[in-house]
Amino acid sequence: MLPGVLLAALVALMATPALATPIMGYTYVHKPRYADSHDYKVVCYYGSWAVYRPGAGKFPVEAIDPFICTHIIYGFAGLGSDHKIRSLDSWNDLEDNYGK
Repeated sequence: MLPGVLLAALVALMATPALATPIMGYTYVHKPRYADSHDYKVVCYYGSWAVYRPGAGKFPVEAIDPFICTHIIYGFAGLGSDHKIRSLDSWNDLEDNYGK
């Protein structure tokens, strides 16, 4: 009986709109974290298509906390016939729009 109550509480918690609403107006206060206090590299991956997700799944580049990672891998970029990097999604990647 107890697992059923816990499951119901979890479902109710997950359905709460306040928890599913994305936070807008990202502000970061620098606090020493793991990435700052060691010689380790903390490598994070950001998929550029995250801006196209609906609702709370949408993750714009502004949402990346710059104090968590020492390096960020951005997916994806293309390679032109001249062997230079090129944008695969100019609407999202280039400074004219930044996906907005």
